[in-house]
Amino acid sequence: QGLDSLCAAFLALNFNNEGLAYSCLCAFIEKYLHNFFCKDNSEVMQEYLAVFSHMIAYHDPELFNHLDTNGFTPDLYAIPWFLTMFTHVFPLNKIYHLWDTLLL
Repeated sequence: QGLDSLCAAFLALNFNNEGLAYSCLCAFIEKYLHNFFCKDNSEVMQEYLAVFSHMIAYHDPELFNHLDTNGFTPDLYAIPWFLTMFTHVFPLNKIYHLWDTLLL
């Protein structure tokens, strides 16, 4: 469910040192994606989707209303973003900048 995309980012950062990349990946998941990769992550995912929806409504009400009117809810597009921390949709060189902005 997206671990391959996350792994690629950490392997590239650690110059293919698999042991170090794995350690960094485990720490990253524990800190930022806690309970995302459990057998049943539906409760956690619903919580993140609700917060994300509220953030869109707050920061861009016009966009939120347009998406909502058309039945385009975050569960239709945002789940892969959350599971992969955007590594599935952006090139690696952009991911590192995005992570620096979002996580630091």
